[in-house]
Amino acid sequence: MRCRILLAVFAVVASAQFARADSPSVTAALSNSETMVGQTVDLQIKVTGPGDAQPPEEISINGLEIHATGQSRQFEMRNFATSSSVTYTYTVLPLRAGRFTIPPQTVHAGGRVLRTPELVLNVADSPSQPTTTRPSRGAQSQAAAARDLVFAELIVPKKTAYVGEIVPVQIRMGFDPRLRPSLIEPPEITGQGFTSQKLQQSGQTSETVNGRPYEVVTYKSAIAAARAGKFEIGPVKAKAQVIVPRRRPPPRTRSRSPFDLFDLDDPFSDPFFSNPFAQIGERRDVEIRSEQVQLDVKPLPPNAPPSFSGAIGNFAMATDAKPKSVQAGDPITVTT
Repeated sequence: MRCRILLAVFAVVASAQFARADSPSVTAALSNSETMVGQTVDLQIKVTGPGDAQPPEEISINGLEIHATGQSRQFEMRNFATSSSVTYTYTVLPLRAGRFTIPPQTVHAGGRVLRTPELVLNVADSPSQPTTTRPSRGAQSQAAAARDLVFAELIVPKKTAYVGEIVPVQIRMGFDPRLRPSLIEPPEITGQGFTSQKLQQSGQTSETVNGRPYEVVTYKSAIAAARAGKFEIGPVKAKAQVIVPRRRPPPRTRSRSPFDLFDLDDPFSDPFFSNPFAQIGERRDVEIRSEQVQLDVKPLPPNAPPSFSGAIGNFAMATDAKPKSVQAGDPITVTT
């Protein structure tokens, strides 16, 4: 009799824990509450509870373009209680400056009607180009010569894509090793109407390009367009500090580097690089830019199935559970 009572109490407690775990809730957040015209931010709606959530298909706000771009799911088990959550991601593209209010959105989950919190997005005008003091002719020639010894290249393997499709991109940055470069502003993919993932350095190699040696650093990223149309991706911009010989009156005779054989005006013909103790070099800032790349973005085909959530492309799904070895009552986190 006592055993049956204990089992009944255990069943009641376990069912209560599972019921609490299944109670749905919703929250929403912007990746950044401040941005500029043409620069996108992410809106994420997270639903915790049953897996039958129905997020808003369209969010219409005058002055903003908002498109669904994907979703992710997570499961967790702790002390017999299971919980799951789904995060729905939307891309928000500001079309004009101002203060925008994203009203509460309706989400259906677990037979209940949930409302997201109200969000505010402040959008500023795109900044104008700053005015700078014009450098001297000697400084200009040095900077130009140094720029000839660095390069940036943006590689987009696809010429056409659909709205929301994740397109992988690659950035290559090359430096003549004699410049002894120091990157002070990391590479950035500029442009409007698309989002880009955080850059990740994927490798560094030594290459010879047009007869000159370069140390080439490769970065990987991905972009996704927020609307249909023809886009100019890039240019990639970066800033580095390099060492160059300090200018002095030209000597009567001057040694030439191998790169000056064809009248390339190589700055490293200066004796400084053959004898570093002959004079003091100085560091200069060099801006690095790549060429732009064209990308034609098409609208999504009509009559999408009801289950379509905005994800486009080739995807791989992996499920993992941690820890691998547990005892009765230990929590297990399952990530998909």
